[in-house]
Amino acid sequence: MNAHSKFSYTAYPTPYGHGGHSAHIDALVIRTVDDINQNKPLLSNIWKKAGLDFNAMPKGRDIFHWIEIYGYMEYGRAIHFADPAGKSAYVRWGKWAEPYSYTGASKLSELHAGRGYIA
Repeated sequence: MNAHSKFSYTAYPTPYGHGGHSAHIDALVIRTVDDINQNKPLLSNIWKKAGLDFNAMPKGRDIFHWIEIYGYMEYGRAIHFADPAGKSAYVRWGKWAEPYSYTGASKLSELHAGRGYIA
């Protein structure tokens, strides 16, 4: 990917059990604001664990999924994302998911646990 882009991308893994910690939230906020301001895309590799509520994904199942971060509000504390499964007829829960929405940086950091993001 780096060979065909004007940007250099870095993976930021989030160890299992560390998502939602203040250090990870703060780093996510800083990278989101900096990268969006530079028109650099961010890809978020989330793990929606059973019991968590996120963008109409089934609550009783673990879901591994990629979303794109494309903007922010509140100095990065609220993060805009695009969900490729949103309103999709090809994903069972996609018809209820919003294709464009936002979530808090703390929630997104929690969803990164055991996965991470690329910036």
